Amino acid sequence: MEQFSYDRAALALRKPQSYLVFDKNKLVAAVLRTFYNRDEYFKIFNGELSHTNPSFVIKDDYAEDIKAKGYSLNASRIAVLNEACFSQIGKFLPPDIEILEFGIAVGVHPSYMRLKM
Repeated sequence: MEQFSYDRAALALRKPQSYLVFDKNKLVAAVLRTFYNRDEYFKIFNGELSHTNPSFVIKDDYAEDIKAKGYSLNASRIAVLNEACFSQIGKFLPPDIEILEFGIAVGVHPSYMRLKM
């Protein structure tokens, strides 16, 4: 799970839109975000951009993809699900979108949550 977490954090830190929240010297929250410019869309969305009638493709079996990921079983499941969804976003984007921003992860210390959940 550590490598999976590191990979997600590294993705967010390449284009810093992330935030760390401190209460004095105590880290109480982190928000990891990243963004993509139009010139990156073709590569990250496998050339599938702005379809007139897009459809979401779901494979019958993701077992081999999960095994090939190399993370722990649960982290690999999350990564494969994330990639299966993310790689198809481009088909659904309107052609005039210039910048696309994503939240990758959010963590808040429980005692700093309003509802203490």
